[in-house]
Amino acid sequence: MFLHGHRIEYLYEYEVWPPMQSFTDVVDITDYVELKRRALEVYAKGSQRYLRPDALLALNRYRGFWTDTRGYDGYAEVFNAVPAWALRKEPPV
Repeated sequence: MFLHGHRIEYLYEYEVWPPMQSFTDVVDITDYVELKRRALEVYAKGSQRYLRPDALLALNRYRGFWTDTRGYDGYAEVFNAVPAWALRKEPPV
């Protein structure tokens, strides 16, 4: 798979809800939690279904605890890397 002339090896699935049962990557977002909270509040106001920022961030807090982000006192996002060829019907030759 190519995008703007660059070969794409992996696509990353993003955790929302329900929580992922397995994941390949963990990113510490502790320094960006307030920015994310504000962005979620803006998004929630414009959506037809109210999404509670505190509930969404609770999942990030849970991930921060269980992945030992900042000594169990941080926030984390998790992702799952999927080979780009998995979107095709057959793997590349």
